[in-house]
Amino acid sequence: MNELHYQSTGSGVVFVLLPGFCENLLVWEDIVPELSQECNVITIDLPGFGMSNHLSAPTSLTQIAKQVHGLTQSLDIQKYIVAGHSLGGYIALELARLYPESILGIGLIHSTAFADDDEKTKSRDKTIDFVRKRGVDAFIKSFVPQLFSDKKSLNIPRVIDMTKTISAESLINYTIAMKQRQDYTRTLKNWSKPIIFVAGQNDTLVSIEKSREHQDFISQKCLIELPEIGHMGMFEAPFEITKALSSLVWTLSK
Repeated sequence: MNELHYQSTGSGVVFVLLPGFCENLLVWEDIVPELSQECNVITIDLPGFGMSNHLSAPTSLTQIAKQVHGLTQSLDIQKYIVAGHSLGGYIALELARLYPESILGIGLIHSTAFADDDEKTKSRDKTIDFVRKRGVDAFIKSFVPQLFSDKKSLNIPRVIDMTKTISAESLINYTIAMKQRQDYTRTLKNWSKPIIFVAGQNDTLVSIEKSREHQDFISQKCLIELPEIGHMGMFEAPFEITKALSSLVWTLSK
């Protein structure tokens, strides 16, 4: 039984939006009104976040991607565009790997196709240790401000408010799943359908230098850089994010 909580707005080509780590579907609330004027936008709470079912251990991005795809099948959706923020981008890439015939286009928002390097792996381990020792609230209070270029952004409380139902188990299970995810460069090297990357020049989680490296193996010119923006373009630059996502719809309509 697929127990993912979702919302559907608008009509036309289906556009699935996936939130990032510790987020729920409200992360897209500044994007949906405009984007849904040209397509059917489906926003989803990933397992263990928001109002979706509990995330059990062990888990993997493959399992989560299959659950997301299962939801689209239950809604009788055969083809769709998918975009994800950070963790959601990893799941979008896994969907493209597993179900290339169903995916019309990909949007990667502050995300990457690269697997974790040694430094990132150590950072994931520190996250797991921190959550186990000090709990979810302490982690969230230290983690969320790092996502923004402006550490005093009024949007920080909006994101923190999304995390109230998250368990330590979900945080740890997702961190392990992200640490163990595969490298998706081969998937993208063979990708001929529309794709966009959106990167913040002040992003401390996915560096702009790493984002630029994707253009070395992707044939399409697909990187959109946002000056003075961190990891949360949906809040820091909603107009630019909406425009970028809309470009995938426009490309398909040509």
